[in-house]
Amino acid sequence: MFGVLAETPYIGSPYLRTPVPGVRRLLLKKTPYHVYYRVKEEASEVVVLSVWSTVRKHGPPLQAGK
Repeated sequence: MFGVLAETPYIGSPYLRTPVPGVRRLLLKKTPYHVYYRVKEEASEVVVLSVWSTVRKHGPPLQAGK
């Protein structure tokens, strides 16, 4: 999964229900989990912010500055 994000960082959907800009969300196949992450182009890196279960019925409590 991390290899996929490294190769195609914009594969996830934009996640707009957070004050953190640029967060994207990717559903992990055959699991109830989403990976929430940001792409930092200036540093050529992908930062994983959270792995969160869809069973919780809401997204993770992401905060600006993270």
